[in-house]
Amino acid sequence: MKEGRLREIPGVGEAISSKITELLTTSRLEAYEKLRAEFPEGIINLMTIPGVGPKTALRLSKELVSPMPTSWKRRFWREGSFFVPSGGEDC
Repeated sequence: MKEGRLREIPGVGEAISSKITELLTTSRLEAYEKLRAEFPEGIINLMTIPGVGPKTALRLSKELVSPMPTSWKRRFWREGSFFVPSGGEDC
């Protein structure tokens, strides 16, 4: 990677060039890490469920997934549904 060559690409300015350089030299991107830290763990997995977008995934992660017993979480991921057993029965 020659210094300054990225800037020769149309549309690549200083900001994009520095981020690409950071990613290639450190194998990480500080801006990405900061952004990722703002979201609950597992939110990306929730968005793999058909019909669940970012807003719904964020709401579910805050309202359902965190307080849900581990046995319910296992069933949720296994079946891909939002079924919650009545009476607190173990799944």
